[in-house]
Amino acid sequence: MKRIIFLSRFFFPDNSDISQIVTDLAFHLAFQGRSVHVVTSQQRYDDPEAQLPAEKIVAGVHIHRLPTGRFRFGRSELLGRSLDYASFYASLWSSLNKLVNPGASL
Repeated sequence: MKRIIFLSRFFFPDNSDISQIVTDLAFHLAFQGRSVHVVTSQQRYDDPEAQLPAEKIVAGVHIHRLPTGRFRFGRSELLGRSLDYASFYASLWSSLNKLVNPGASL
């Protein structure tokens, strides 16, 4: 069975709009018996200080959380937000290859 991999900056238990959409779809596909993986960050949109666990399976969905840098600029500043996203995408790029290759893990 092929894996379905979602890449999303935020995922369950986060309540942001994109998190809700990806969470609903991922849980639905896992319920149908699909192999679903989500690569996301350890932070929450509404709580950037939160550090969610690096690996977890919820409702059949394999969640792989990547560490991201913490910048003190906050979400209200464009520079801080840009650095936060850039650190996530750099971490994502370096980790994704491990997930898509058979036998690899994050």
